[in-house]
Amino acid sequence: MIDSYIELLTFSLVCKTLSITEAAKELNKSKAHVSRQLSNLEKRIGTTLFYRTTRSLTLTENGLALKDDALSLLNMSKNLDYKAYTVSQEISGRFCITIPTSIATSIFPLIILNLKQQFPKITFEIIVSNNVEPLLDKKIDMGIRLGITSDELIAHKVGEYQTILVSSNKSDENKENKDLTLIIDSFSSKGRLYISSINKEININEFKDVIFVNETATQLSLIQNGLGVGLVPSFVLSGIGQSNLFRIRSEYCSKPIEAYITYPYQTPLPEKLAAVSAFLREELHRYMNNK
Repeated sequence: MIDSYIELLTFSLVCKTLSITEAAKELNKSKAHVSRQLSNLEKRIGTTLFYRTTRSLTLTENGLALKDDALSLLNMSKNLDYKAYTVSQEISGRFCITIPTSIATSIFPLIILNLKQQFPKITFEIIVSNNVEPLLDKKIDMGIRLGITSDELIAHKVGEYQTILVSSNKSDENKENKDLTLIIDSFSSKGRLYISSINKEININEFKDVIFVNETATQLSLIQNGLGVGLVPSFVLSGIGQSNLFRIRSEYCSKPIEAYITYPYQTPLPEKLAAVSAFLREELHRYMNNK
């Protein structure tokens, strides 16, 4: 019975990735192990599930017939594993949160201090990433997301913010764009020539020069050292060490962007997750809406 389950779980992962290499990584097994499990399953049920070439895998007609049920099994297995991991009701132990760099380098140092005071027995693990990290796959308890959510997760809105133009030099307010260097987070801009604001589209070619960086800490450091002006989330001005930044060009701001905390659906909700969630919602709301 256990061997059959392992074969089916392996098949499910290969259905999801269509890659023996990727399935092996998720299972933390060798590619030979994955191939062997697939072969054992095909022998046991008496049918071929994949067409194999040296470069790709393709599901056969019989494989396609099993695909939806296999992916359901994979999802159920991950949920069961996550619930088993979070079954403890004591407000202690590990708690993992993934956050974007803009929050990590601005308001989160203030928030983590309050979290540790409120929950002294919890060991917090913080993953700073601008990627949408898979919470179940990586056993992450909670994610803070900016502007995006997932239908697979519980999401609580914690506030709104705007992208605003800031400088460390108040006199930049009176300068023309052609005399300023724009320092911009490439993760937020996605390389676009135009940046949306409420009243207009900002053509980045209007500026004397443009510097792209891939995370907020470097962007803020360059702005604070007077190397240019930058488009940053409005909550950045609430963070530690940002007192020397000033908002300029009030017309250069985006439409409101929503921020959320998210976590996998569970019932009943573990006490630790419920407590940290309630506290974080209040903390983030305070900084997000501090205009």
